[in-house]
Amino acid sequence: MSIKSTLARFPRLHRAASAVRRLWRKPPRTPLDGARSIAFIAPSRSDGQGRRWTADAAARGIDIDILPLAQPYRRDDGQVMSFLLPPPREKYDGIVVSRSIDLFDHSWSYAFLDRVNALLSDRGTMLVAKPTGPERYIPEDKLIRMFGRAPRGTAGRYLEFDKAKGGLRRPAEAPRSTLDAYWALSDNLINARFDERLSETILALGVDHVRPRKPNFTDDLLELMQSQSYRTSSACTKSAMIEHIASVCFPDRRDLRLADLGAGTALNSLELLLGPGRIAHVTLVEPHWSYHWDIAAVYDWLGERVRGKVSLAGKQVETYSGTPVDIAMVCGVFSILSVEQREPFLQSAWSNVAPGGILAVLENMRDPDPVRGGAYNATRFTPPEIDAFLGRLAPIRYFPADAAKEISADETGNSAVFRVMRKPS
Repeated sequence: MSIKSTLARFPRLHRAASAVRRLWRKPPRTPLDGARSIAFIAPSRSDGQGRRWTADAAARGIDIDILPLAQPYRRDDGQVMSFLLPPPREKYDGIVVSRSIDLFDHSWSYAFLDRVNALLSDRGTMLVAKPTGPERYIPEDKLIRMFGRAPRGTAGRYLEFDKAKGGLRRPAEAPRSTLDAYWALSDNLINARFDERLSETILALGVDHVRPRKPNFTDDLLELMQSQSYRTSSACTKSAMIEHIASVCFPDRRDLRLADLGAGTALNSLELLLGPGRIAHVTLVEPHWSYHWDIAAVYDWLGERVRGKVSLAGKQVETYSGTPVDIAMVCGVFSILSVEQREPFLQSAWSNVAPGGILAVLENMRDPDPVRGGAYNATRFTPPEIDAFLGRLAPIRYFPADAAKEISADETGNSAVFRVMRKPS
């Protein structure tokens, strides 16, 4: 009788033998074995807390820094942690990019990965999620070309790349991103320190009058980074969503004109000009003159990639009237307007859409949990409310944040989606 059959007849002996084998078996190799420092890059701090692998790594004495993309926080030692700030360490042995960060196949994601690569030590390892999502995610073969070599292995749902010495090889048609501009100008943008010569750029973009840029009202770095991080990280998803919507609504066009109504620092819409997309010109409508300095600084830094493709109007959207555009984009504006302002804003936005053009609106919805929603709930729509508000213009189409496909109204739930209305030709 074989040993295997004997063990099968005696369950207790079989379990004991299995336990012995587990004790002697060499544990499987993981890409982060031997790492003494790891950076975990995720949308927020909470995305990195409570994860088994981070707890296991900490138990082995590995230092882990959570570098949030969109929601910075202050550590116990007082340091503000954000992907957009210099991290506590100059280099890391391992970096894990959270699977909840969408790496769309366009300029922002290339700049993001290049920055992550720069934070790796010479023998460091980066873990990037396998591109199992829509076709708009960076495909594996493109990642291989960017890193200059195939991944050393896979770790479950991740690809394991060695550091690309000398930086990532970005696609030639998209060598710049607003994210690159942000890092180059971050000290000026965070602290509102601008060269007065930028006033000439502001005027050249079309504004009638330039006002001096005042310093920020707070010296608290965490407070400053909260707004900076939101605007910078959202350029990834919002630009990818608009690119997808443009491909669906205007499949044969590559000369589209877009107006960003309530543009803020304009990082979302300027990103649309930095790759081989469908947007040929962007008009930024932003009444807050303090943002004009940020826009001018980024515009100048991006150089020829955007030269002659941007106009700036320093007017209230409610009173703005310009050349009708193919796409009018409104991102997170209605929720900061008073109830009285919303209707004239909407009518002005619609009047600036050319026949056959579209109005695309993205808003966060009121949270069903009043505690979690907090003060934001007071000004936000519920899905039925915003559908009723916008649906008077034209039938609404819905596009989700992953830019994967069009969905029905019933599928939107309470998530933030682009609601798109088309003006009759």
